[in-house]
Amino acid sequence: MYLALEIVFTYTNISFTEKQKEDIAKLFDLLDENKFFDKVIELIPEEEYSTLWEGVVELSESIYAYQTSVLGILDTVSKDYKDLNFDAAEIQKKLADPENMELLKSVLTKLG
Repeated sequence: MYLALEIVFTYTNISFTEKQKEDIAKLFDLLDENKFFDKVIELIPEEEYSTLWEGVVELSESIYAYQTSVLGILDTVSKDYKDLNFDAAEIQKKLADPENMELLKSVLTKLG
């Protein structure tokens, strides 16, 4: 979908509004429904289109290989932990606020 749309954006002089570009899936469906992509791709030299397609496939495979590698998994865990640490620090900061402590004491007292 993204490759097809980028080809249209790059190889044609058709202008799309920012609003149209906001809903990429809808724009893709509209152009695909009318077989517009096929017509544009027919005008691109076969070797050039093949190079574009192979580049996208190689990039996709590289991203997948990285994300499923030990390094990619550790990177994801590190990012998740960093966000968790930030959330814990924010919670600690809010609990340290005297006004919030009074509210917490009040709620706990009412709960019994």
